[in-house]
Amino acid sequence: MKQWLTALLVGFLLVGFADPTIDGSDRESADASIEHIRQSLASEKQAQFDAAYRLILRTEMKEALRTMGDEEPTGHRPSDSVLDVIDGMTASDVISYADSLRQEQPERR
Repeated sequence: MKQWLTALLVGFLLVGFADPTIDGSDRESADASIEHIRQSLASEKQAQFDAAYRLILRTEMKEALRTMGDEEPTGHRPSDSVLDVIDGMTASDVISYADSLRQEQPERR
């Protein structure tokens, strides 16, 4: 019993110290979780995160405009696809994903 309680306590501690993630379930939740992530970062990392997030937004919007009219209308706005992309990401994930987009950009032109 003692071992089970110890394991449970360790599990809760590990979850409590996990990096915050973006909740992409809706725009309001995403905005709140992004702001929470920003506040948890040092100012230099905040600037890096902000630039990465803007790049992801621009890339997803360009892709949505490029493919507009290719398929039947789905009722989804371009911002919905951005939320799908960033849902569950940490600040490090956002920065890494933006880095990969930067490497792909010459190929996309």
